[in-house]
Amino acid sequence: MKLYMEKAQVYSACFDIDYGDTEDFATFHLKEETETAKDYMPRLREEFGPEVLDLQSLDPRNILLLPDVFKFKIKGKEPLWVIQRPNGEVYKIFRGMPPYEELRDTIKQLLIEEELLPK
Repeated sequence: MKLYMEKAQVYSACFDIDYGDTEDFATFHLKEETETAKDYMPRLREEFGPEVLDLQSLDPRNILLLPDVFKFKIKGKEPLWVIQRPNGEVYKIFRGMPPYEELRDTIKQLLIEEELLPK
């Protein structure tokens, strides 16, 4: 599963500063979504385990992700969750922040279909 969302970082000279540690984070356009993702990701890892579910958080501003930006029509101010089958085929896309239960249930259904979880 991939989450495409701008990361809250400031780049300065040879190092980056974690934007979340600054006062400016209060005005970051994805503040609520960032906090929600920080809540969702550990819960999903704990529930499904890293051996079954590969979670990736990606910043769409990365030039290497340009093909995905066009493929999935990623917008800078909107998180995008892409849930894929093990063969890479897209199973489901969520724009924005879905309720945790809906995201979890979609992942669980896919894992059952792929026989990675018991029914």
